[in-house]
Amino acid sequence: MADKKSLAKKQEVEKSPAERFRITTERLMAESTGVERELSDHQKRLIQGYFLLVDMSLEEARSRGGGGGKNLPMTWENVDMPKLASAVVASAEVGLDPSIPNHVFAIPYYNAAKKKYTVDLRRGYVGTEFIARQHSLDPIVDIIFELVHENDEFKTLKKQGGVGVESYEFKVKDPFNRGKLVGGFGYVIYEDERKNKLVVMSLADMDKRRKIAKTETFWKPWEEEMYYKTLVSHVCSSRNIPRNPASVAEYSRHLRMKELEFSRMEAQGVLQPVGYEASFKDVGCDEEVELLDFDDEPIEAQAAEVVETATEAEEEEDMPLPFNLGDSYDNLTFEE
Repeated sequence: MADKKSLAKKQEVEKSPAERFRITTERLMAESTGVERELSDHQKRLIQGYFLLVDMSLEEARSRGGGGGKNLPMTWENVDMPKLASAVVASAEVGLDPSIPNHVFAIPYYNAAKKKYTVDLRRGYVGTEFIARQHSLDPIVDIIFELVHENDEFKTLKKQGGVGVESYEFKVKDPFNRGKLVGGFGYVIYEDERKNKLVVMSLADMDKRRKIAKTETFWKPWEEEMYYKTLVSHVCSSRNIPRNPASVAEYSRHLRMKELEFSRMEAQGVLQPVGYEASFKDVGCDEEVELLDFDDEPIEAQAAEVVETATEAEEEEDMPLPFNLGDSYDNLTFEE
């Protein structure tokens, strides 16, 4: 019996920090919702990837002198893990991959009310495009994005009396002298071409989003690239590409709950940036709350609903979360 316990303890220690993070995340979600989710192997790998993403964001914030409260150490033991677990599982379930650039960012804040760090998993423009392509209500063949300059030729082709296919004509007459940027467009090509959609965005519309961005640090040196990101985020929003409620309902509820909670904390003044937000490299305000029909239920009630049925959990022992990540991974200490 003693040998079995020793072996179990050894196997427990040999699990990687990312693996222990995944097991802890699944346990916390089951405890908070009363439902044990059945995750695919791919989703489990994504959750392990979120461990590395958050760990790097904490390290980045520490290197920039970030910290909240009375210099509360930016370590895993001071992270609001139940909130992070909810965000990680919701993001993994829709396939957002932290290993792909601009899919998702981890932005830590100090929550003065809880005296913990709240980590916001903020979707990037590539993640928004991924969600649109993978979770569209109608199957998508491709999405084309183009910025339009004053010397280009661009013409919209609308349906005539509801007949035909919505389309466009676009020609770059001189690629080395295109003139000033005047706008952009996205063209969504569906399997059913009758549903093809042209989304046009003027420079004025792009600038509205630029004005509400939290920093100009990356707009000024990378202006055209940032306009492109803004275009992609707008074209791929749920307003322009309706989502399949069956595949994104839980993620939509998570975003609604997060929006409510962040608004409340900001109004109360308990949510404080910790030195990393200013270096956020993606376009501001590109993560839109997915708009789905929930029969006019109050948002609070929608967020509280659990739509998945209980499933048999993988037979694994609950693993404690690794802390003290500033040390070597070989010398990690754990919760009892």
